[in-house]
Amino acid sequence: MKKLFIIILILFQTQLAWATVRSFDGTDDKVGMGSVLDVDGVDVSLCSWVKLTEDASTDAMGGKKSNDAFSSAGIMLYQSGAADVARIQVADAVDGVESSTIAQMDDGAWHWVCGTWNNSTDTTIIYEAGVQDDTDTNTLIGATSNAVNYVVGEYGGGSGDASGLIAYHMQFQEILTAIRVNDLMWRPDLSYGAGGFWPMYGGDSPEQDLSGNNRDGTVTGAITSTDGPPIMIGDAPS
Repeated sequence: MKKLFIIILILFQTQLAWATVRSFDGTDDKVGMGSVLDVDGVDVSLCSWVKLTEDASTDAMGGKKSNDAFSSAGIMLYQSGAADVARIQVADAVDGVESSTIAQMDDGAWHWVCGTWNNSTDTTIIYEAGVQDDTDTNTLIGATSNAVNYVVGEYGGGSGDASGLIAYHMQFQEILTAIRVNDLMWRPDLSYGAGGFWPMYGGDSPEQDLSGNNRDGTVTGAITSTDGPPIMIGDAPS
């Protein structure tokens, strides 16, 4: 009984040790990493913990794209308008492909969203809470390269301002398996070595890139919040 009590106590304390996160006010708040992580010719996965508010507009979670139209080349993870579903979109400025979550994302609740892009098969897949919701393919997609910035909380073109909280945004230049998506949901620190890993710890610029690839982000607005997702790691380092 004593051992069981200690295990429960450790888990309870760890789950409550929220890391600070970035709060986006829906008007020009963003974290910009510069024109990095181009997606042309490579497999890509994007993930974020998000807690967005209902404002009947598009909320850009993160990626490298000017807007949410197929006429804009690149990749983006976002929540679409009043439908409140998460989407992963890839386009070449003419043709595109997009996968979306099934259920409406509850307003003001934390959600773990991951989207993957298979460059070889022209296929997108999206996961919510670690469960695969959708997969789509469009073999007409060509080059997805662009010169816009990689941004969290806004599109590279300045639209799609997120309203709410974003934590632990990460980009991988590989296709995450369902097992990896579930591992990262509770242990985002396992993303070390990704193309970019921005925990959204809050505070002043820069937003640290913990992937080791030196892609720190410039913070505009995006103030600190002490709210956080139910992950299994503790507070941000001091």
